[in-house]
Amino acid sequence: MVISSLALLAQISSAYLGSTIWGGWAAFLAFLYILSFVYFVFLIISTILFTPIDYPIKQYLVSKAKRKILRLQPKLKIVGTTGSYGKTTTKEVVASVLSQGFKVLKTPENFNTPLGIARFILKDVSDSTEVLVIEMGAYRRGDIKKLCALTPPDVVILTGINESHLERFGSLENTIEAKFEIVKALKGSGFAVLNADDNLVVKNYKRFCGENLYFYSSSKHPLASIYTERVRFDPENLRLELVLNRDGDKYNFSVPFLGKYIAGTIGAAIIVASKLGLSRAQIEKGITQLRPSPHRLEVVSNKNKVVVIDDSYNGNPDGVREAINALSQFKQSRRIYVTPGLVEMGSVSAKVHERIGEELASVASLVILIRNSVTGHIADGLKRQGFPVGDIMWFDTARAARAALPNIVRAGDVILFQNDWPENYI
Repeated sequence: MVISSLALLAQISSAYLGSTIWGGWAAFLAFLYILSFVYFVFLIISTILFTPIDYPIKQYLVSKAKRKILRLQPKLKIVGTTGSYGKTTTKEVVASVLSQGFKVLKTPENFNTPLGIARFILKDVSDSTEVLVIEMGAYRRGDIKKLCALTPPDVVILTGINESHLERFGSLENTIEAKFEIVKALKGSGFAVLNADDNLVVKNYKRFCGENLYFYSSSKHPLASIYTERVRFDPENLRLELVLNRDGDKYNFSVPFLGKYIAGTIGAAIIVASKLGLSRAQIEKGITQLRPSPHRLEVVSNKNKVVVIDDSYNGNPDGVREAINALSQFKQSRRIYVTPGLVEMGSVSAKVHERIGEELASVASLVILIRNSVTGHIADGLKRQGFPVGDIMWFDTARAARAALPNIVRAGDVILFQNDWPENYI
């Protein structure tokens, strides 16, 4: 009835207004308005009708996946990884190493919700799967608990905690409790691997953790059972030379990564792999095959003597800090940092962005900012540390910045794109 009435209105508008040029335009605009209204009504009706059906279907898929996991255990080992940062890279590194001794499956990119993981389990996990490495995401307390109920972990890795998605979590305490849900869900015979370099993890782990606990460090933290003894950057080959120490036993690696955090991540993988029974030779083979995850401190171009680094998926304070440290390693180059800032920082947004500016001030040669509600705070932090105002460039849109870059960049430059850049802009 609504649609027929709107159709009649369209006919009347056309009859009365169509006799003049302006009337024709008015009729056309009226038609567009009517069409958009009909579409809006259709969306509301479809949402009301299908939501009651959609929820039971989702629950059915999750329950079916859970039954499949219960059938495959205890033969199937589950490694769960979470944190405010670094969980995707950790998943990739651990899966690469464990695949040298087991048939390993890992969750695909962005499959870190109950429904996404359930679909992955139903489609890809088989009786021959020996290890499942799962990245667990969360936006609120209880999210990781649900994921662990679906996939009860034998091994858990907590990469770190910060203000990421604080707008959704509501408070840092909520974030802490949400991330430690993965440790609380650990099986009695399982073990946890934690990042000793993360202050919030170290400060809070005793509230949540039991006995089977191991720490890793990309520095020399005293809690760590494996730590980084030496890191050297090779600017010619864009690699890191690492020496890791595990109870006096040293590991030497050369890996194509820019961020020194990778040393700690490799340390976590060594702990997990050795505890699950892999040999040193298997572990070392898995590590030599590592490559950066897409859009995470990834060198996407090294042409015309210009190094382009894509860090567009790194949208959290610790990830930004690692990116700035990586940029600082190019000591002989002009270092250009391009960013629209971070999102979902909630009440600490100004503080976080000012700190980014302060840390950038001693590293960047040129900072390119996209004008919005947060990048002004980056500029404030830069200026507070005496960074030249003339070396801060402003653009209204990412498109405008991208269009201007060919006239800005010159041979020998290193340019880093930080957070939330479309692929075709890099």
